[in-house]
Amino acid sequence: MKRIAVLGTEEFAVGFRLAGIRDVHLAEGNVLSQARSIMQDRELGIVVMDEASFSRVPEDFRPELENSIDPVLVVLSAAGAGQESLRKQIIKAVGVDLMKGETA
Repeated sequence: MKRIAVLGTEEFAVGFRLAGIRDVHLAEGNVLSQARSIMQDRELGIVVMDEASFSRVPEDFRPELENSIDPVLVVLSAAGAGQESLRKQIIKAVGVDLMKGETA
């Protein structure tokens, strides 16, 4: 079974730790390098990243991470503004629109 990993700030990561996710990495220094390293792990199915940490990735390299399928990268917004982005990522990952019919 594939695992879930988290990359983000301490505030973002704490909830995932409480939920039992053990593969939690704090975004420090070169976030692009950290993300690439984490996404090389073939045992991961999903990498969850907070929007603040993802914004520290140079724009030229964001598509490289966003277009990954195995593992899929899910970027979550603290304000919930990233719902459409999350919807697209779920469709990419599972091939089905699980949020169809939901209103923002």
